Amino acid sequence: MQGVFQMSGSIARMTEPILLNVVYAQFGPRGVWLVEIGQLLFTLSLWLVFLKRLVPLEKRYPLKDEVEEKRAEAIA
Repeated sequence: MQGVFQMSGSIARMTEPILLNVVYAQFGPRGVWLVEIGQLLFTLSLWLVFLKRLVPLEKRYPLKDEVEEKRAEAIA
């Protein structure tokens, strides 16, 4: 999934300047603001739709035995 997100982000960074240039030429700064507000509303709506599916980050610490084994391997 990370690759898909990186690819879509790269495509967006390539196409958005061209899109906003065309929008600015046709509609002026108001059109650019409307595109940006539309993107923000789309992102917020997706966030609200998937809010219940979000999972908090859990940091997993290694067990004490694993840490001692790694230290012993490093020393040897």
